Amino acid sequence: MSAVALKRNGVECYKLAKIGGVAKQSVGGCSGVDIAPPPKFFSMFEDGSGTTSADLSLGTTAHTAEFVGSCDWYTTSTAAGTYAIATGVGEAVILDDHNDLDWAVDGEWSFSTYTATLSSTYAGCLVKRAGSGAAYRGFALYFLNGVVDLYISDAYSSEALHLKGTGTSTNIKDGAWHHVVVSWDGTSSQGASSLSMWIDGVLHTTGNSKLAVHSGIDSLDSNSTITNAIDVYLSNSSDTQVYPSGGVDHTAIWNGTGLTASQVAVLYNSGTPIDVRRGL
Repeated sequence: MSAVALKRNGVECYKLAKIGGVAKQSVGGCSGVDIAPPPKFFSMFEDGSGTTSADLSLGTTAHTAEFVGSCDWYTTSTAAGTYAIATGVGEAVILDDHNDLDWAVDGEWSFSTYTATLSSTYAGCLVKRAGSGAAYRGFALYFLNGVVDLYISDAYSSEALHLKGTGTSTNIKDGAWHHVVVSWDGTSSQGASSLSMWIDGVLHTTGNSKLAVHSGIDSLDSNSTITNAIDVYLSNSSDTQVYPSGGVDHTAIWNGTGLTASQVAVLYNSGTPIDVRRGL
C-alpha cells in the first residue's frame, strides 16, 4: 500500500495511491472546491533577466514565453514577487502557436492573468486573433479606455461574439494591477451566456448586466471555427502589435477546463496571486 502527499495552495492533503499496485483513490475536490488540472501554461514572470520566461506548469508541453521588442523586467510595481513585464507599443509577450492553446468553440477553456494599463484607447490583454476586419478569427480581449472589449470570432461579419463592458463593469484604467479571468463553456451553447469573466474577483456576465452584446453580434454556433495558427499575445495585439496594456504578470492558460466561481475565488485570493503550476 502506498500514499502520496499533495499540496493544494501550499496545504498538504493525502490520497491513497495504490494497494497491490492498483490505483485506488483520486482527489477531486478540497473544502468543497473542485480541483482543476495544471494549466497548459503558467508563468509568474520571476526569471528577472533575458528575453524569455519559463513555463512553470506541470502540463505535458512547455510553452516558453518570448519577448517581442524591448520588454522590461519591471520592479517598480508588480502583482506579486519581484518582477513583472512592462510593455510598450510594438512590444509583447508571446507564446508560440500550439494545439494546447487552440480553444474550441464547443469546448471549455479559461485563463487568468494580471494586467495594468493607463491607456485611453485599446489595451491588449490576451489576443490570439488572425486576419483583419470582417475576416477576424480567434479570441481577443482588450480594455478600451479601461473597459472590457472582448471578441470571439469565426468571421467577424457573420459568426462572432462581441461583448463590451457596461456602465457597471470594472474600469481598470488606473495603472494598478488587476486580476482578470475569462472562462468559456461552449459544451451546450456557444453564445454570450457561455462566457463568464471576473475582474478583481467580481463576476462580469451578460446575465448580471456588467457585460453586453455589442451591436447584436452574438452568432457563434457549434460549427464555428475560432482556432488559428497565430501565436498567443499577452499585453498586446496579435494582429497589429500597437495596443500595449502596460504590463503582464502571473498568467495561467487552461484548455479543456473552465473555471467555476469557487475556483476563481481561490485563484483571486483577495488580490494575492497564487502558484497554480499544479492546478487549483
